[in-house]
Formats: sequence, structure tokens, C-alpha cells
Amino acid sequence: MDNPENSWEELLSEDPARIRRAWGNLTDDECLAVLDHLRRMTEEEGWHPDQQRAAATALRVVREAV
Repeated sequence: MDNPENSWEELLSEDPARIRRAWGNLTDDECLAVLDHLRRMTEEEGWHPDQQRAAATALRVVREAV
């Protein structure tokens, strides 16, 4: 991730095209870390419902793309 803030903005945009583009720019190690974080966002307490929804959308888009 050259710019992690921008990458997360894209990944959590809820726009499938932006999510796929951001995902495609990640290294294999970054992909694993992002998947883990997105899963935690959807499963753990303390995240805002909008964040959880965006993370769930990103997970769905990434899984469909792989």
C-alpha cells in the first residue's frame, strides 16, 4: 500500500469497481492483512454500522473477484 489511507478509502467505498482496483494494487501479504482486518471489522464489536457494512461489501466483492 503506497498510501494506506487512500487504499482503505477505496476498499471501504462500497463501489465494486473501486474495491477491485484497490485490491489489485495490493501485494499478497497486504491482501492477507486486509482480509483479516475486514473480517474483524464485520465480526467484532466497536465498529460503526456503516464501517461494518462497508467491510462486508468489500469482503463480498473481493471473494467474487478471486
